[in-house]
Amino acid sequence: MEAIKVLEEARLLFPTSAKVYILLGHYYKQRDMPHTTAHLFEQGSYYDKKYLKEAAEMFRRTGELSHALYLNSMMLDSKEKTKQKVAIYVSRGEFEKVIGLKDALDRYALLNDDNMRYALAYAYYVAKDYEKSEAHLKKIQDDALFSKATVIRKNIEKCKTNPLECI
Repeated sequence: MEAIKVLEEARLLFPTSAKVYILLGHYYKQRDMPHTTAHLFEQGSYYDKKYLKEAAEMFRRTGELSHALYLNSMMLDSKEKTKQKVAIYVSRGEFEKVIGLKDALDRYALLNDDNMRYALAYAYYVAKDYEKSEAHLKKIQDDALFSKATVIRKNIEKCKTNPLECI
């Protein structure tokens, strides 16, 4: 609590110091105050754009997905921006938009990351494009994700056998 008091005073003395906002945000995060953390990270990002990713991620975690997407749109690192955008779209249940990012995922070699490949495969599964879903699921190497992929592949077989099960 003492650190928070000192950093709150520092925020008054140095209102344009991004580091003060970020440090203060981390202390509030430790105190399980994610909304306060998100707003402090956003304020810090006004003075240093490298904190936009953290701010957008905190807003995503608090469920303020539209604001997270807004902050994401201002990020300069296209690879990180795309990766985070996938997470936001998955959180929003907008799987068609994840599919729409396939070219960007290819361009930035993000499909080498099994988590990104799984997200794309799952999006294809939800969109009922089972062939593309299976093609991506087959390429997953991570053990935990491979288990999840196996479950989806079994569901795909059920859907192909009896389409009424997948309405």
